[in-house]
Amino acid sequence: MPGPRIKFRGRPKKLGAKKRTRTKAQKKRLLDAGLDEGYVEKLTEKAAREALKKVRKKKPRGKK
Repeated sequence: MPGPRIKFRGRPKKLGAKKRTRTKAQKKRLLDAGLDEGYVEKLTEKAAREALKKVRKKKPRGKK
């Protein structure tokens, strides 16, 4: 008989504390990029990620 089935563990679940830490760091990056503090505080988690993508496209990358 084969052993017990191992459940798929490829993608970990997002835990509350780590998720809050990630979103806090993302909002800090948005503030550093020059966005208004009141605007950033009202953003949802998804909207903050989308805003980071837009900021990254606008911001020129550093020279190597």
